[in-house]
This record gives sequence, structure tokens and C-alpha cells, in this order.
Amino acid sequence: ARVKTAQILANLGNITLRAVTEQQTDAWYGLLSGTDLVGAWQGPYVSPFTQSNVWTLADAGQAILPPFPSGALSDPSQLNLIPRAQWQDTTTGGATGYTNWQALLPVDGSLLVATVNNPSNSVGAITNQWLWSYADGLLLNRAGASDGPAWLYSIETASAPNPGHAGGGPGTANSGQVNVNSGADPALWLDPTQAGANLVMGVNQLVAVVSDQIGSVLPCYGEISYSPLYLEPR
Repeated sequence: ARVKTAQILANLGNITLRAVTEQQTDAWYGLLSGTDLVGAWQGPYVSPFTQSNVWTLADAGQAILPPFPSGALSDPSQLNLIPRAQWQDTTTGGATGYTNWQALLPVDGSLLVATVNNPSNSVGAITNQWLWSYADGLLLNRAGASDGPAWLYSIETASAPNPGHAGGGPGTANSGQVNVNSGADPALWLDPTQAGANLVMGVNQLVAVVSDQIGSVLPCYGEISYSPLYLEPR
């Protein structure tokens, strides 16, 4: 979730966030009487804030789906599962807080996390250009290859990827060149299942978030290039 609080620095530890999964017979916000809410699971609280009045990208934790064991006679299609992030401020008097979006990520999917540094000691300033980052894991499956997954980048004047002249690697905020540092899976593991009419739907769905060091969300364009590792006769 992307959240912000106006609480003072000394009280930031009183603000906590957690994942909640509700079971409702109504698919919308719920009835005023509350009779459509049949169950609610809550995860442990986390404390995401280190700064006041700054947008923060916070991981509320894992949402359990389904939240509780189901009975043999229960019909799962009759209940709507509504996962969300819930936060509280236990400070006396409270403070103004904001949240403007939440994203639910599948736990069994690939997770690409990277930190991109544009060092202050670079030769020149990079502005008004496209920065493409390439998470390339194709060489992982090449027999006898000593190369592993690669995190590369290229800087383009046009809004199109150009992996042919991509290069670079990890670095720091003062290593002199733009660098990309992986923090999770080395590459996306794509599902080769086709999607379309009369076929399986919903394969290879992506959620992407790009932000700067103060939590400002930046525009992002993603492109998947998938090379099959096997062929089947048709």
C-alpha cells in the first residue's frame, strides 16, 4: 500500500499496518447492518513509517486466502474474499493519514525487486530519457553456460527497449555510473500457457510499482520477451 501520515516523528512507532482478509456474502462495501460480514482474518501488525508527511510504500504482510478452513458442506462461491491493508494510530488524538492505492500480489508468482542508483558523481546528469532495466534469466538454462541471470540497463531517447546494447551491473549511490541491484528473484518465471478465446485466462498478469527515494510513484512501461525452452509438434 502507498500511505502517508502527518504524525510527528516521535509517535511514528504508534502507527501500524496489517493485512486483513474479510469473508462477505455481499461483494461490495458491505451492508450497514454488518450481517453480510461472516468472518475476518487479521495478520500481524508492522511498523512501516520512518518519516512524517512522506509517501511510503509499505508491505502490510501476507493475506491468507482462504482465511479459515472450509466445511465439507460450505460453498466457496457463496463468499467473497476481500483482502485489504488496515492501519491504526494508537497515539492520543491521532493524526491525519492518507492512502491512495493498494496492490495484491500472488505469493506463488515471481517477484522482481531492484534498486536503481543514479549516482551524484556521474560524469553527466541523466534527465528526460528512458531508463530501461532488463531482468534476463535466459542463460540460466543453457547447457555448460557459466553466465547466470543478468540485471542490465540501457538509457534511451525513445520509449522502446533496446536490450542489444544493454550493460552494467550492481553498484552504489557513489560508484559513478547508473547501476541496478537485484533484491529478490533473478528473473521472471513466465507461464507459457496461451490466453485467449476458449483457453485459460489470466496468465502472466503483472503488477509494477516504480518509486523514488521519497515514495513518489513514477511512470512505468513494461515489456515481456519470452523465448520457449522447448517445442512441441502440432
